[in-house]
Amino acid sequence: MKFDFWIRWGMNLSDADFAAAWLALGIAAGAARKPPAAKGDLARARAAAATPDDGLAIARDALTGALSVAAEQDQGVNWRFPDPDDCVDADGRLPLSRIAPAAWAQAWGAAAGQAPAPRLRVTNAPEDEPYLPWLRLLSEARPKVAAVSMAWQAPNPQLVLAWPLRLGAVSAEGEAVIAAAREQWPSDRLTQRVGIDRDNANCDVLVHSGTLATLLSALAAQPFHCKANLVLVASASDAGGAAVLKQIRAIAQKTNASGVLLWTQPADARASGLALNAFINEFSHDLPLDQALHAAAQREPVGEASGWLTDAVAGLHLHALADTLVARAQALPAGTAIKVKDLSAHWVKRIAPVTTRAGGFAGASKAMPEGYEDVDTVQLDTSQLDYLGESHGASELATLGDALANARTTTKAETHRAARYLQQQSFVRRRGRYAAAAGGFVAGAPALVRVRIGPPQGKWQSTPAEFPAEALPPGYQQWRLTVWLTEARQLDEPLRKTITLPIDGASTECEFRFTPRSAGPFDGRISVLHRGRVLQTAALRGGVIADGAPADAKAMPVLADIVPVRHRLGDLEGRRQFDLAFVTNHTSAGEPRAVALSANHAWISDVTKSLAVTQDINTALSKVAKSVADYTDGLSGEKGRALFVDLAKKGAWLQLYLVSNQIQRPGNRPDVAEQEYIQIVSTRSDAIVPFEFIYDHEVPDDDAAICPQWRDALEHGNCAQGCNGGDPRRVCPLGFWGLRKVIERHQVSPELAAPGRELFLQSEPGRDTTDLPLGGTALFASSQKVPNAAQNTVTAALTQKLGLAPMQATNWSDWATMVGQARPHFLLALPHTDGTGANVTLEIGGTTIGTIQVKPAHVHPAKDDARPLVALLGCDTAGTANEYAEHVAVFRDRGAAVVIGTIATVFGEHAARVGVLLAQELLPDGAPPQRLGEAMRTLKRRALLEDLLMPLCVVAYGDADWRLVREVAGG
Repeated sequence: MKFDFWIRWGMNLSDADFAAAWLALGIAAGAARKPPAAKGDLARARAAAATPDDGLAIARDALTGALSVAAEQDQGVNWRFPDPDDCVDADGRLPLSRIAPAAWAQAWGAAAGQAPAPRLRVTNAPEDEPYLPWLRLLSEARPKVAAVSMAWQAPNPQLVLAWPLRLGAVSAEGEAVIAAAREQWPSDRLTQRVGIDRDNANCDVLVHSGTLATLLSALAAQPFHCKANLVLVASASDAGGAAVLKQIRAIAQKTNASGVLLWTQPADARASGLALNAFINEFSHDLPLDQALHAAAQREPVGEASGWLTDAVAGLHLHALADTLVARAQALPAGTAIKVKDLSAHWVKRIAPVTTRAGGFAGASKAMPEGYEDVDTVQLDTSQLDYLGESHGASELATLGDALANARTTTKAETHRAARYLQQQSFVRRRGRYAAAAGGFVAGAPALVRVRIGPPQGKWQSTPAEFPAEALPPGYQQWRLTVWLTEARQLDEPLRKTITLPIDGASTECEFRFTPRSAGPFDGRISVLHRGRVLQTAALRGGVIADGAPADAKAMPVLADIVPVRHRLGDLEGRRQFDLAFVTNHTSAGEPRAVALSANHAWISDVTKSLAVTQDINTALSKVAKSVADYTDGLSGEKGRALFVDLAKKGAWLQLYLVSNQIQRPGNRPDVAEQEYIQIVSTRSDAIVPFEFIYDHEVPDDDAAICPQWRDALEHGNCAQGCNGGDPRRVCPLGFWGLRKVIERHQVSPELAAPGRELFLQSEPGRDTTDLPLGGTALFASSQKVPNAAQNTVTAALTQKLGLAPMQATNWSDWATMVGQARPHFLLALPHTDGTGANVTLEIGGTTIGTIQVKPAHVHPAKDDARPLVALLGCDTAGTANEYAEHVAVFRDRGAAVVIGTIATVFGEHAARVGVLLAQELLPDGAPPQRLGEAMRTLKRRALLEDLLMPLCVVAYGDADWRLVREVAGG
């Protein structure tokens, strides 16, 4: 930018006049023309400017024109870093640098008095020079400007601002700033503090006290994706230039931010909190966001304040959020109950008589709570709001935001929900135009697949089953969902897009463009995810014909085999963010596949070889049941050591087949497989892979020892400092996924097959809460093969945890009777299983029942919405060999919220010991509730510490987010 030139240019001006001249010059540069292209034209222009008597007039005209246009259009003024040789005035008469500096200062004083103070949007900043001190001059010029910010193209902005404003932090220092701000008015009313964790990784303003580098480190340390609309970094001692901009872009890339703000004030939580509160105060008066930030920095000592903002966030007004909130309210289906009694009457109009309806709520029998009204009887007129005081419009909107967050779906509202389906349209490009792929895709010809979620309409082809029946939770107008298209043979790589799903009606559309490789089948899979977890997955099947071959109607792409993992979307806001999802399925030719999906990466693995390893693992674990005495010392004994080494080698094969080969491909990051939270969706009963046994440390030698620090690693959940994990001489327990990761499993229900719907995944039961009550009494039963003494240890553990002895069923009829009478929330059986395929059976108390004969009455009483946890701890009750998850699938279908089973033969006394551990780890004891996923991981770690190997076989099917609590009120 030749800053040395401008220093010499204005050296005769006072500091005040230089700031004014610099400000005016940049505004003129932002509106100016490029110099004439021909050298002769430029020479003539400079000659004409040899004695610029009209310089002051030209400067005044340039400023007046730019300011008037910005005022008329209510937008920022483009302020461009000037270059001596880069621009001439708007009429092409004069290089701007030839106008006297004093004339620019005088012109600014004259022009600024004729228009509102401008909001400057700075462009053309030099990335390789320290330019922030030059920006400071713009704030020091007189008359004052309203705002100064960098006009910025964020790498991946996702601007969805909430009100009250959500404040979050990823460090204790940032939390201190938020606390200081929320001690003040109006932040105590107009903001809410949100924790940044897996339960909620989104905020409006991410506050950090420290340098950009420390914030980047903190974000990198988070094992989940934190999203923010605006990032505020206080005490950033950076001087500008390429390094700073690179850090800012990296922060925005990680957070999807639309703006990053730097304050260079030394770290002081109270001072930064006061400045943050000043911003909230200014924004509550309906100032544009960039102006509110600028005003706050002028009022409170924050050092140099610099902001990189997109146009959308810089010009955002509170009244725009008002329109958004009202639109959300209007989008709620008729019958939704919303609490409006705390809203001021001047902008709330009743358009129909309000009545209290008994039984209005879905699943409830009580009358509508006091203060709630049907949303269709209320009209909100935002034109009646004013923003003169913080307690006026801003507070009203905060009240409305709270009301929307607590809106309730009624039976009437549910009846207005239109069914929606995952849908597609497929096209092939021939002779320069896209036409419907009614005869299949064409090898070597561009193809296009459009995907959306919507009601049946026109030429959209829909899946056989609905998208999760319940629409979005009240108070939320839309969700952003990730869509993946994968195909092993025809696509060069998996394709990723996003769609926005509104509360009702069709979603936005996304387009997948690709060129099929060769003639043959097209076995694609479309998966829809939210927060890294699969909501629904479906096969896209068709064919690819050779170029020039006749069209084949049988090759037309069609969505089929729908797998709705989520039964409803009403609790999506409470869902934690997961890191990696695996979907196992078969091609139309019967070839087993696994699709791995993360936030930005995906791969496809052939599961064929993994299934053979699965059988080997089952066989190895079953040996323990046949020789119990040899394994009583657990990992401390020689037999236990040898088994662990053998499992690590088999797990290394799984890692090679499912992970390693694909991670090395371009675009896939090795750290993807290191993620902690994993979801597994199995869409075929004969392709269940024990991901829990993947071992991703170095392969051990046959005589390798267990790591001498293994007990400490299991107790703390991580290896000791300086330990690099397993190597050829040491086996590390935390090398196994099941001992290190939280794994959520969902499983196919093969008995639900129907024509045109061959595969159907058992969705979780509908629910209105994330709490899974396990208090009260429990129900217990056991195979006659389990010794009475072992059974007594289980009943004693249940009695100790619940304070009440469990009911004990002696046969399956007795079991169903007790379920109907006592409604137990925890059902624990130590059954013996026998038979194969459709003839598989379960035995308790010497009586046997076919697994398919299990009825809903064996799980929960009729018309009871409560869903229990069922634990089946017997030999092969989940299975990884020939009988895969039949028992799990049936009990889930009959209404169990969670089913816990085993994947290998378990000796009776071992099953009892596992039952004791389940009672001790899962049943609440008054401590803060724990999630099911973490509880299962803790159970396995504790079992190994107690020299018990068989809990390695235990797996849970169901939502890992269930919060295990005692009996709820009224339960």
